[in-house]
Amino acid sequence: MRSYPEPLYYVVVFASRRTEGDNGYSEEADHLGELAAQQPGYLGHDAARSGPELGITVSYWKDEESIAVATPVCSTVDEPSPSIHGAGSGAPLNRGSP
Repeated sequence: MRSYPEPLYYVVVFASRRTEGDNGYSEEADHLGELAAQQPGYLGHDAARSGPELGITVSYWKDEESIAVATPVCSTVDEPSPSIHGAGSGAPLNRGSP
Protein backbone atom coordinates (compact mmCIF):
# COMPACT_ATOMS: atom_id res chain seq x y z
CA MET A 1 0.00 0.00 0.00
CA ARG A 2 1.22 3.49 -0.88
CA SER A 3 2.37 5.66 2.02
CA TYR A 4 1.35 9.30 1.96
CA PRO A 5 3.06 12.32 3.46
CA GLU A 6 2.12 13.30 6.97
CA PRO A 7 -0.50 16.08 7.00
CA LEU A 8 -0.43 19.05 6.67
CA TYR A 9 0.81 19.42 3.10
CA TYR A 10 -0.17 21.16 -0.11
CA VAL A 11 -1.18 19.54 -3.37
CA VAL A 12 -0.89 20.57 -6.99
CA VAL A 13 -3.39 18.96 -9.36
CA PHE A 14 -2.57 18.77 -13.04
CA ALA A 15 -5.21 17.48 -15.45
CA SER A 16 -4.43 16.76 -19.08
CA ARG A 17 -6.15 15.58 -22.25
CA ARG A 18 -3.93 13.78 -24.67
CA THR A 19 -4.35 13.91 -28.41
CA GLU A 20 -4.10 10.78 -30.55
CA GLY A 21 -0.66 9.23 -30.39
CA ASP A 22 2.03 9.77 -27.77
CA ASN A 23 3.79 12.67 -29.54
CA GLY A 24 6.54 12.68 -26.88
CA TYR A 25 4.08 13.01 -23.99
CA SER A 26 5.39 10.03 -21.98
CA GLU A 27 9.00 11.15 -22.24
CA GLU A 28 8.12 14.72 -21.22
CA ALA A 29 5.95 13.52 -18.30
CA ASP A 30 8.82 11.35 -17.03
CA HIS A 31 11.25 14.27 -17.36
CA LEU A 32 8.95 16.66 -15.46
CA GLY A 33 8.43 14.06 -12.73
CA GLU A 34 12.21 13.74 -12.32
CA LEU A 35 12.58 17.53 -12.14
CA ALA A 36 9.82 17.81 -9.53
CA ALA A 37 11.42 15.11 -7.37
CA GLN A 38 14.64 17.15 -7.24
CA GLN A 39 12.92 20.26 -5.88
CA PRO A 40 13.03 21.21 -2.19
CA GLY A 41 9.73 20.47 -0.47
CA TYR A 42 8.62 17.75 -2.90
CA LEU A 43 6.93 14.88 -1.02
CA GLY A 44 5.75 12.63 -3.86
CA HIS A 45 3.02 12.27 -6.47
CA ASP A 46 0.24 10.03 -7.78
CA ALA A 47 -1.08 9.80 -11.32
CA ALA A 48 -4.14 8.21 -12.88
CA ARG A 49 -5.46 7.93 -16.41
CA SER A 50 -9.00 7.31 -17.57
CA GLY A 51 -8.66 5.72 -20.97
CA PRO A 52 -6.18 7.07 -23.46
CA GLU A 53 -7.13 10.75 -23.09
CA LEU A 54 -7.82 12.09 -19.58
CA GLY A 55 -5.03 12.08 -17.01
CA ILE A 56 -4.69 13.57 -13.53
CA THR A 57 -1.48 13.96 -11.57
CA VAL A 58 -1.45 15.05 -7.93
CA SER A 59 1.86 16.13 -6.42
CA TYR A 60 2.41 16.70 -2.70
CA TRP A 61 4.46 19.60 -1.32
CA LYS A 62 5.66 20.74 2.09
CA ASP A 63 4.44 24.34 1.69
CA GLU A 64 3.38 27.01 -0.79
CA GLU A 65 6.92 28.36 -1.05
CA SER A 66 8.12 24.99 -2.35
CA ILE A 67 5.42 25.06 -5.02
CA ALA A 68 6.28 28.64 -6.00
CA VAL A 69 9.95 27.73 -6.44
CA ALA A 70 9.25 24.48 -8.31
CA THR A 71 6.52 25.71 -10.66
CA PRO A 72 8.77 27.65 -13.07
CA VAL A 73 11.28 24.77 -13.12
CA CYS A 74 8.68 22.06 -13.73
CA SER A 75 6.36 23.88 -16.15
CA THR A 76 6.56 23.37 -19.88
CA VAL A 77 6.44 26.19 -22.38
CA ASP A 78 3.24 24.88 -23.96
CA GLU A 79 1.28 24.29 -20.74
CA PRO A 80 -0.05 26.76 -18.17
CA SER A 81 1.36 26.54 -14.67
CA PRO A 82 -0.69 24.39 -12.30
CA SER A 83 -2.82 26.11 -9.72
CA ILE A 84 -2.36 25.66 -6.00
CA HIS A 85 -5.92 26.79 -5.35
CA GLY A 86 -9.05 24.71 -4.90
CA ALA A 87 -11.45 24.65 -7.81
CA GLY A 88 -13.29 27.94 -7.69
CA SER A 89 -12.58 28.47 -4.00
CA GLY A 90 -9.64 30.84 -4.28
CA ALA A 91 -8.25 29.24 -1.09
CA PRO A 92 -5.08 27.17 -1.02
CA LEU A 93 -5.52 23.47 -0.44
CA ASN A 94 -3.73 22.85 2.82
CA ARG A 95 -5.30 19.74 4.27
CA GLY A 96 -3.51 16.45 3.93
CA SER A 97 -6.53 14.42 4.94
CA PRO A 98 -10.28 14.65 4.31
